[in-house]
Amino acid sequence: MDQQNENQQKENQWNEMQENNGQMNNSQTDYNQPNLGQTNQGQPNYNQPGYGQPNYNQPNYGQPNYHQLNYSQPNYVQPNYNQPYGQQFYGQPFYPTQDHKILSQSALGLFIMGLAVILTQIIVTSAAVYIKADIMETGWFTWVLTAFSMIGIALPTFYLFSRKIPDTPKAQVVRIKPLTFLGIFLVCTAAMYITNFFSIFITFLIALLKGQSYMDLNPLTEVFTGSNFVLTMLYAAIAAPIVEEVIFRKLLLNKLRRYGDVPAILMCGFAFGLFHMNLSQFFYAAALGMIFSYITIRTNTIRYSILLHVMINFIGAAATPFATKPSLVVSAIMAAWVFASIAAGTVIFCLNIKKIRLYPGIPLQKKSKYFFNPGTILYTLMCLIMIVIATVTA
Repeated sequence: MDQQNENQQKENQWNEMQENNGQMNNSQTDYNQPNLGQTNQGQPNYNQPGYGQPNYNQPNYGQPNYHQLNYSQPNYVQPNYNQPYGQQFYGQPFYPTQDHKILSQSALGLFIMGLAVILTQIIVTSAAVYIKADIMETGWFTWVLTAFSMIGIALPTFYLFSRKIPDTPKAQVVRIKPLTFLGIFLVCTAAMYITNFFSIFITFLIALLKGQSYMDLNPLTEVFTGSNFVLTMLYAAIAAPIVEEVIFRKLLLNKLRRYGDVPAILMCGFAFGLFHMNLSQFFYAAALGMIFSYITIRTNTIRYSILLHVMINFIGAAATPFATKPSLVVSAIMAAWVFASIAAGTVIFCLNIKKIRLYPGIPLQKKSKYFFNPGTILYTLMCLIMIVIATVTA
């Protein structure tokens, strides 16, 4: 009897287990049900449109939060890649300093260069006169001395002083078509002759007060008329343009381009005009220096400014001896050339003025620092003192 009860109990347990298994099988999740994944069943609804995707309708989605950047930091500059000038910095973030130290150091290099040239000319001239008293009367000494002081002293001095000053990154070289280059040349001649009128007027007033003629105060008159013509053309029309363009439109301009086109052009032109250290050349040299600087910035090469400089100096060196001769024919030809150049250059400039592009760089917070910094002050004072000395002692 006990055995039957035990067997019956085991059978009941077995049937119970089978019933339980059946209930578990019936409760398994049917993944074919259409409402699977609804949030009320605790599962994500993968059939819902846009599930798990970012909301692209949100403003500024995926963009960094620029409000977190501290633009008040003095050395932070966000490049503007939408401007043509900024394209040169693609692939290399450029954060130039807003400090004026680079500007001051560059001008200080000009001061040291100018001081070295002046001292060299004084020492060499004194030694040459001591050895041979009449050496100043020769037609070659002035040009040899000038070439030595510029090529042997000025260029290496400024290069050695400025080589550690960082350059501004540049873009690729842009070529100028021959007809466009001719138009630029005429603009240069027009600017030269127009600004030279200011030099002539001021020099004429000074000469009138001193009781002298205009030619007595123009140092180029004696240099071009009393010197060897071959040496004059070799240096004035070839060597000088190359050396001066390397100094002012390559070494100097490459340092200053970071401050923007306008400050760089004005400062390079002003420095170039002062470097001639005489009143007769200051105004037109400054004007040409600005034009040469603009051409160099837009083309990223000094080849065009050198060629323009050579052509301008060639005309000046070749025309000066004829200008001093009292010939009606020569005077008429030169006058026709001057006024024709002014008219043509002015028209070309006016027709193309809207094509001029001047892009901003990293302006100084204090605008006065462009010219009122230690290097610029020293260089300007030195050149002005030499201009006054040259005018008074002429």
